[in-house]
Amino acid sequence: MRGRQHLLAIICVLLLSLSSAWAGGRFRGLQKLFDDWGVFQGLQVSGQNSFTLQADTIEGSRSAYEGQRWDTDPLVRRSSLHIEGPVWRNFGLQMDISSSGWGASYTRYVLGWTSDETALYYGDLNIRLAGNEFASFNKTLAGWQIDQMLPGGGLLRGFYSEEKGLTRRQVINGNNTSGPYFLTYTPIVDGSEIIKVDEQVLRFGRDYRLDYETGQLYFEPVDSPPRIIPSTSVISASYQSFGWQASPGSLYGARAEMPLLDGRMRVGVTALKQDKREAGDASDTAGFQEDIFQGSGSTGPFDVNYRPILVNGASVIYQGERQTITQPLVVLVDSVEQLEGVDYDSYRQIGRIIFRRAVPPTALVIIRYYYDLGQTELTGDQEVMGIDLGYRISDDLVMRTDYAQSRASDSGSAWRSSLQYSVPRLNAMLELRNVNSGFTYIDSVGFQRNEKGMNFSGQWQLNRFISLSDRYSDLSSNQGLTFGYSGGYGSYGGIGTFGVSPAQTTTTSL
Repeated sequence: MRGRQHLLAIICVLLLSLSSAWAGGRFRGLQKLFDDWGVFQGLQVSGQNSFTLQADTIEGSRSAYEGQRWDTDPLVRRSSLHIEGPVWRNFGLQMDISSSGWGASYTRYVLGWTSDETALYYGDLNIRLAGNEFASFNKTLAGWQIDQMLPGGGLLRGFYSEEKGLTRRQVINGNNTSGPYFLTYTPIVDGSEIIKVDEQVLRFGRDYRLDYETGQLYFEPVDSPPRIIPSTSVISASYQSFGWQASPGSLYGARAEMPLLDGRMRVGVTALKQDKREAGDASDTAGFQEDIFQGSGSTGPFDVNYRPILVNGASVIYQGERQTITQPLVVLVDSVEQLEGVDYDSYRQIGRIIFRRAVPPTALVIIRYYYDLGQTELTGDQEVMGIDLGYRISDDLVMRTDYAQSRASDSGSAWRSSLQYSVPRLNAMLELRNVNSGFTYIDSVGFQRNEKGMNFSGQWQLNRFISLSDRYSDLSSNQGLTFGYSGGYGSYGGIGTFGVSPAQTTTTSL
């Protein structure tokens, strides 16, 4: 073993010597050429690429050993690369490449061309279109985006993109711990989530951590104490997930904003269209997966990649055909089928398998399963047209109005008007809104509600340490609010709030 390490050290020294000599000669001329052409000036490249030379001696079955490990080749490579910056003049690039030698490798990139008035992007885009409450969205997409400055300080943005995942929403009751809590549909599109606790929006890293592969949610921020989520609180999550045929279609549109009256007024117009895939392509309600694990010398747990796992006898559509899956979960240890309830226990909602006896570290565990895709079809192609107006009446008083019209399987309209008064120690807002039951939002990450009524909120800062705030609402809604449930109707749930049951049990119509 020591001789092998010395040999690898000698090879590394030789490679470094050769690269230094090459850099001293050929690279110097290449660098001058790039300088003359103005290519790659300011481009930053970082990452690592490691090679491992190895040999092994096996006692027993070599095929079993190689089947349960990914790093048995004589040469193993792991790579990660980040590239960011200008390529030539106004043309730039941002790219992330990762390959671990096992599992899915990925490449994410954005190509961009920018000038003083125009910006054109292509690639993996995180688009958050705001301005009109009823014609907005927050999604991870793959496609084109163009931004164009208009005369007078206006802005035009247009885009055409393929959606990268399905939008999911779920409600989880607290359990008097900081986690883990399990988001049902995985893997999750990185950065696509919105997490709320008792209607308070939280921030990634500062308030919570999320494993995008397993869906495990922890309220344990970096360098801060954990936050206990009591059983009287409710966690709301909205996110995008990958999966079998997980792209519901394409999304495209445009928005223009124009300032008027020397900047005291701003008018915006938005047009969005969402085309779902053909029904035959998006009709599956279940997917199939086989995951392979190496025994750990313990009972587990072994967490599968996709969840939730179907229950026995589930009726689903798989590969375009209606089927009854009698046994959607099969667990093998060294090719021997295990018996559920005797050899192992399954927690299908979170995709977890725990054995009742330790699995030897030399054993190969194979889990074959069908998993639920949830709602994979949109209600139909959707269109939303909107116009919004903001007007600063005075330095302290602002008026705003949003209006939108939707067209899908049904059509409907939505509007809201608000007045906001703000001075250094006092802030108040009055809002009227009417989102009728036929209005359909663009499918997006977030929490959209069809509401009708009035909102009022005010806050008065008495001094550095004391402030008074009040909120009044008589909104009728098609969804309940996700505040905590204390176990009895109308019982006290905390300072200034009363407990109500979770959203899934308070849904009402307008």
